[in-house]
Amino acid sequence: MTATAFIHAIAVAIAVAAGTGTTDTSDHEFTGVTRDTDVRLDLVTPGDEPADRAGASNVSAASTPTRWQRAPMCTDWAMAGEDPHAVSVEFFGSIPACGAEGQVTARIECGDGEEIQDPLWRSDPLDGSDLYGGWRRVSYYTCTTDPIHALAIEAWQSMTIAPEGYVLQPDNGWATTHQGFYAVPNAEAQTATVTLTGTTVTLRATPTTWHWSSTDGDKYVHTTPAGGYESDDLPITFTPGERRIGWNLTTTWEGAYSLNGGSTWIDAPGTATTTSEQRSIHLYSPTPRLVDCDLGGNCASGQKAPTGAVPTLTDPDADGIDNHAVPDDDINAYLDKVGRG
Repeated sequence: MTATAFIHAIAVAIAVAAGTGTTDTSDHEFTGVTRDTDVRLDLVTPGDEPADRAGASNVSAASTPTRWQRAPMCTDWAMAGEDPHAVSVEFFGSIPACGAEGQVTARIECGDGEEIQDPLWRSDPLDGSDLYGGWRRVSYYTCTTDPIHALAIEAWQSMTIAPEGYVLQPDNGWATTHQGFYAVPNAEAQTATVTLTGTTVTLRATPTTWHWSSTDGDKYVHTTPAGGYESDDLPITFTPGERRIGWNLTTTWEGAYSLNGGSTWIDAPGTATTTSEQRSIHLYSPTPRLVDCDLGGNCASGQKAPTGAVPTLTDPDADGIDNHAVPDDDINAYLDKVGRG
C-alpha cells in the first residue's frame, strides 16, 4: 500500500470511528508525519496545538533558536480523494519541493496592495541537544500587507496628541456642593499629516472616554461628552463640606489613518491617553439662615439691621474675604483659622 493510500485508509477509519460515517474534513485538520516509509496520521481540531510527534515537539528553552521558513504546500501530499487544503505534513530534514503535480491552490483573496505569501513552517530544537525536530506547518497561505499600513500604525502610535480642553459651567473658580457644575469637553478629533515612503498619510485621534476625578477621590467616567446647561445631563455634585479640590481629566483616544486625504479611514489598533492640566475649584456648602431684614436694612421685627459684616455665600465666615480667592497654598491654613477646615 502506498503512503497516500495508507493515509486515506486511516482517515476513513478515523471518520467512521468518530461516528460520522464520512471522511468530511471540513471541521478538522489531518496532520501526518513521514519518516522514510513510516507514516502516521493524527486528527487535529483547528486551533489545537499539534500533538507531540516522536519527540519532535518535545522542546526546551535552550539557547538554540526555533527555525522558521515559508514554503508552499504540494498537491501530491494530499490524501486520495480528500481536500488537500486540510492536510499538514511534518518533514524531517527539509521541506521537499513540489513535484510535477505542483502546488496547492491557495483559497484566499487578498486586498489592494496585498499579495499571497506561502504557509509558515517551524522547526523546534530537540530537548537537550542542538539538533532540530521536523518542519511543521503553523499557518496556511496568508496575505502580505502593503508596508505603508504598518508604518501608518507606527506613526499613529507616536502621534503627538494635545491634552483635551474643557469648559466648566459655571466657570468662576467655585461651585456649591449640591448644585455642582457641568464639565464639558471639547470632544474634537485631532489630526496630523505625515509622509511615509513618499505617501501622504493623515492620522486621526478621536476622544472616546473621559475620566473625571478630584483630589478628594471622586470619579466619573463618561463615554459620551457631557452636555452643559442646555442639555438633559445632570451636573457633577459633591458631598457637603467646604474645601478646595483639584479637578482632573484623563482622556482616552482611538486612532485611525487615511491614505486618501480623509475620504476613507482605517482603524489603527490600540488607544492613547492624555492628561489635562489640573484645575482648582473651591466648593461651598451654603448654610441657610432665617432673616427678617431686606437688602435696604428694613427688618420686619422693627429692629435695626446689623451694621457689621454678615456671612455671604462666598464669605461664609464674614471676615470680608471671599474664601475662593485665597491661593491654593494657603487655603487649608485659612479654613482652619476661620473654623471651616
